[in-house]
Amino acid sequence: DTMSLTLTATNLPSGATFTQTGNMGEFRWRTAAETPAGPVTVTFRATDDCVPTALFVTRDVTITVTQTEQEWSQLTGPEGDKIVALAMLNSTNLFAATQGGGIFRTANNGGTWTPVNNGLTNLKVNALIAQNGVLYAGTEGDGVFRSLDNGGAWSSFTTGLDNSFVFRLAANETDLYAVTGATNFSNQTIHRTTVGTASWTAFNTNLEPNVFIDLQLAGTKLFAGTLTEGIFASEAGTANWSAFNAGFGDFPPFINSLTASGNNLFAGTDQGV
Repeated sequence: DTMSLTLTATNLPSGATFTQTGNMGEFRWRTAAETPAGPVTVTFRATDDCVPTALFVTRDVTITVTQTEQEWSQLTGPEGDKIVALAMLNSTNLFAATQGGGIFRTANNGGTWTPVNNGLTNLKVNALIAQNGVLYAGTEGDGVFRSLDNGGAWSSFTTGLDNSFVFRLAANETDLYAVTGATNFSNQTIHRTTVGTASWTAFNTNLEPNVFIDLQLAGTKLFAGTLTEGIFASEAGTANWSAFNAGFGDFPPFINSLTASGNNLFAGTDQGV
């Protein structure tokens, strides 16, 4: 009779798999960026089906993980002037917003770029975000546009928006927020609409017009970073803004960018993070 083997692997590292096909086994492991450098030992065992006593053999195999220094490499394109915003949609398509060439899309990690400006009446784009498979773009003079088909076509999403210069966008599951101004150099305000239908309303209770550098959602709150007055915070559902500057001292730093991880908010300033 043909002998059959049972093959196993123990102490598999995170992300590794071991599959038996017939009397053959296949070990697969692609290390992740966070995989620590150093040795990893996997124990392989083969057991036959002999009776009354099965025979087995084990082997320890040590894999040494090394890490190389990560380097930036410039992509080819897109050729659309300064790139001011990036958005990732469905883990495949990356979009780049430019101030002069509109919006570009790549599906091969930046190997090639295609302009996707059908219906976009203003190619000076200041803001670009993706939420639930939908793209939103804020333009310099024509308000907000929306694309429901991976950038294939854009339509105006501006009903109720008082100001047509859009500088920043933020979104959660239900609402879209925009920093807007009457011109490129005017003081700015914040507006909100539902993500389904454009019905913009002011979202500025207790918030004076200002120069808002960034807009960020974290948990249930919305945060606005300013050039000279630090950070303001409001509940995302109801506008009720107040200063959020504890720890900054008497003179808040210039807020250059905001980002969030869960309920944690991070501020990039002229004095560090």
